[in-house]
Amino acid sequence: MSTPPDLSEIEAALRVGDRQRAADLAGAAVEAGASDPVLFRLKAEALTRAGDFDGALSWLERGVAAAPQDATMVAGLGRLLVDLDRHGEAIPIFQRAIAMDAGLAEAHFGLGESLGAFGEVVLARACFANALYYRQDYPEAEAALATLLARVGDPAAARRHAERVLLQAPGHRSATYALAAADVAEKQYGAAGLRLAALAADPNTAPVLRASSLCLQGDALHGQGRWRQAFDAWRRGKSLFRQIYEPTFAPAAQAAEALLDLLTGYFGAAPGEVWATAPEVAPQPTDPVSHVFLIGFNRSGTTLLEQVLAAHPDIVTVEERPLLLEAERAFMHTAQGLDALAGIEAETVSRYRAAYWRAVRALDVEPQGKVFVDKLPMNAANLPLIAKLFPHAKVLFALRDPRDVALSCFRHAFTMNGSNFLMLTPEGVAALYDKVMGLAVLLRDRLPLAKREVRYERLVEDFEAECRSVCAFLGLDWNPAMADFAERARERSIATPSAGQVREGLYRGGEGQWRAYREELGPVLPTLAPWVERFGYSAD
Repeated sequence: MSTPPDLSEIEAALRVGDRQRAADLAGAAVEAGASDPVLFRLKAEALTRAGDFDGALSWLERGVAAAPQDATMVAGLGRLLVDLDRHGEAIPIFQRAIAMDAGLAEAHFGLGESLGAFGEVVLARACFANALYYRQDYPEAEAALATLLARVGDPAAARRHAERVLLQAPGHRSATYALAAADVAEKQYGAAGLRLAALAADPNTAPVLRASSLCLQGDALHGQGRWRQAFDAWRRGKSLFRQIYEPTFAPAAQAAEALLDLLTGYFGAAPGEVWATAPEVAPQPTDPVSHVFLIGFNRSGTTLLEQVLAAHPDIVTVEERPLLLEAERAFMHTAQGLDALAGIEAETVSRYRAAYWRAVRALDVEPQGKVFVDKLPMNAANLPLIAKLFPHAKVLFALRDPRDVALSCFRHAFTMNGSNFLMLTPEGVAALYDKVMGLAVLLRDRLPLAKREVRYERLVEDFEAECRSVCAFLGLDWNPAMADFAERARERSIATPSAGQVREGLYRGGEGQWRAYREELGPVLPTLAPWVERFGYSAD
């Protein structure tokens, strides 16, 4: 039996900067029975440096199991989940760490990053402020705050914070990225490009930050009209993201594709009469006046429309929350579940409707007496669930030129999940669009729901007329406050990459951008062509 390493050997390796030897010794010590949390962290750190994120995650989970009351250990697990873009899982981990040690700045910082990924801007800013309160010299937290501010359309504040970090820590990579993001927001594309090129070329830049820098460099090149170079930068950045996230999200991506295929096949063959009716359930006094689902593919104008509707005093909205999740898990993942949904009884409907409204109110949203809008683009796949649980609901179906949608989805970063992993290549975006829209149109045409298309181009070109028409569909009068949606949006959390644009008002530069990238998009245009024709967009 081998002798376990002496902890003094690990300390000696750390003193001379040999972190790999320290990690190897730490791993051997744990396997020999040691349980000091530092050992697990050292081993996980080495595996992270080597790109073995699953291995690092396993070691941190073992560390938390060995020392469940070590707040630093718990926060370290949350940090790796953030680095893997698994923010939904990270949030309760950081909350647990804060409950154990309210002054742990690292946990407040990580919680802010994860909340920011979900668009909870106000809460994220508060978390970063807490991190800086408990550790005044914390450049990572201030740089993250700067990046958040640039993303949500406050480049001046972002610049102040980033420059302050760089004064304290010259060359700080995250602060440099935040400053470049502020440059792009203020159309200082040349300055942004220089910063980002240096970040991308620096071998010490963390892989996720390097990938983000390449993508933002693409935005800067796009702003300069350098189309080919912009597309190449996006492609290189997304390729790196794909390498980073493939071990974690590739299985979920395959599952997402399989589910779309299952639903398309099932409803392509399902008898129409089974889905033509739904059980009648007595309305409750706490129900909204009207219930609306806002659906469509990502980057089709759903965020703009949701913010416009939210400005109406008689409308309340929820943006991008999986409120149907409990019922979705019960019915939408297998043919047997779909069969059960087809024959659902009123009592079961009532139970899942109650769960839905509990989820709404858990977000501090009160729908009673209002028109309630649930905006989640991918609820397009949940239309059968909506038709059975909420047969009197109305559906707003957001549309935009499929080629602009594909370009925009490829350009922009989304919080990572299975579906979004598929959009890390132009070919993946087009294939996913084809699957999702094929299913959405099939369901839209077969299910007896009140539906209305809202085209992004029409909303931008003739804003008031289109808003009046949407209001009429919802049973409301037009309200002038809707024209001031941008001012209200500056005070709201917006989870999508559209946040900065929406806070600036109507963005009229989004139509026809695909034409500048006709050559680069060439391989995917045949996949999109049937949808271009079906939705009535010009072939040129």
